[in-house]
Amino acid sequence: MRNAALAIALFLLVQLASSAAALLAVNAGHLADGGGLDTSLLLRHPEYSGVALFFGQLLLIALLWLTPLVPRRPLRPAMHIGAGGWLCVASATLLMSVGSTLLLAPLGLSDDGMMETFAGMKGNVLCLLLLCCVGPLAEELLFRSAVLGNLRRSGLHPAAAVMVSAVAFAAVHGNWAQAVPAALGGLLFGTFYVRAADLRPSVLGHVVNNSLAVVALFVWPEMDAGLLALPAAVQVNAGIVLLAGAAALAWLWWNKTLQPTHENR
Repeated sequence: MRNAALAIALFLLVQLASSAAALLAVNAGHLADGGGLDTSLLLRHPEYSGVALFFGQLLLIALLWLTPLVPRRPLRPAMHIGAGGWLCVASATLLMSVGSTLLLAPLGLSDDGMMETFAGMKGNVLCLLLLCCVGPLAEELLFRSAVLGNLRRSGLHPAAAVMVSAVAFAAVHGNWAQAVPAALGGLLFGTFYVRAADLRPSVLGHVVNNSLAVVALFVWPEMDAGLLALPAAVQVNAGIVLLAGAAALAWLWWNKTLQPTHENR
């Protein structure tokens, strides 16, 4: 339990340091001229926050990897998953992502301008790597391997550990529009992790989820707008069906016979 709390504290500390670094970098010209810090510059130049977080998340990965907060080899295969298992992970994540978006659309939850921030980052390669790869790996190391894993090792029931890690994952997003899908994603990724005793499936699911959002920024903004323009009843019903499909695939994953790898037999 203590290690789980320490991991979250480390995450928050890195986030704070990254935000401070971005604020200093975007204000470098002002400071050189003897001026003060202008926080509004980060809103106009979100790529500074993205780059700072990219290096901050790399630092977090290194710190987690080098401390007892996560296993020595967190990405070591514990089970033979097979092509069907990987397809199940990707498909369940896609259904969960689209389904939660549709189900929550009629509520009009505020994201505190995060989508505009992400749109401002899409022209920077490091920001894209943060959103699609580095961020998902760092967050899965933290919330699944460090938080969920340490809660399990402390004796907490698997279902309770999955729920606690999902709530913590949702809370750090800071707004309801992201927190609710993050909670659902946390439950799904936690299920992947607990069943397989392996971080790789949850990392894949997280990468798929984030990459879908990034692809929508580039390729399908009109389709995304079209989905959100559907009648509320259609959005809710479609969202429920898609989330039910994701739950069914998670059930199949849980009940699928996963074979231990040769070194774990």
